[in-house]
Amino acid sequence: MHTEPDVHGPHGSSTPACDNCGVPLHPEARVCPFCEHAVSEPSVALMAPKRVRRAPIPQPPRLIGGVPERTLLLVGTCAFASIAVIGIVLSALV
Repeated sequence: MHTEPDVHGPHGSSTPACDNCGVPLHPEARVCPFCEHAVSEPSVALMAPKRVRRAPIPQPPRLIGGVPERTLLLVGTCAFASIAVIGIVLSALV
């Protein structure tokens, strides 16, 4: 009887396995049927040059009436929260 490495040669099994759950997959599988995780490309593809991602160009903040949009959202949220707290306190006093 042969051990597992002897059966498949010195490099192990050629059957791909899911990177997420480790279940052996069909060589042509693109998605693992058990965990629905995408199967990675063969190890040969790792030697290909990788695409260089460029950093996105920062956009200037949007202005509404000369005031940054984020500041207006923060002030509006604080005003809404204050009105809600005042309403709760007044309803508890009545």
